[in-house]
Amino acid sequence: MLKIRHEQMRQLDAIAVDGFLARVLEHLQERHGEAIEGLSPEDLRQRAEAALAVGRSYRLRTEAVLTAFVALSFVISPGFHRQPAINRLLRRMRFDADQRLDRLVAKTTSADWEEASGLIA
Repeated sequence: MLKIRHEQMRQLDAIAVDGFLARVLEHLQERHGEAIEGLSPEDLRQRAEAALAVGRSYRLRTEAVLTAFVALSFVISPGFHRQPAINRLLRRMRFDADQRLDRLVAKTTSADWEEASGLIA
C-alpha cells in the first residue's frame, strides 16, 4: 500500500494552489486586461492571492466562483465585498456558493456596485 506522508501532502496541495492561481491570473489577463493594466506581475499575484483568501473566508470553494470573486475584486475594487448589500448576500450561508454569486448579480443595484467601487481592501 502506498503511503503519502504529511509533508508530501502539503507539497501536493501547494502545487494544486499554484496551478489554480496560475489559471486565475490567466483569466484576468485574457478577460480583464484593463483592470490589471499597470500592475507588476508580483502586485497582480499578491492582489489575486489576497482576493482568493477573502473569497475563501466567505466559504466560496469552487474554482469558477472563486475566479469570479477575484475578477470582481479587480474590476470593481479590492473591497467590493464590504458594501453592505453585497456583504449580506455573500454571508448568506443557507445558499451554496454558486447561488450566492447568482443572487449577488440578481439582487444588487447599480448604486450598490457604484458604492462598492469606492471601497478599498
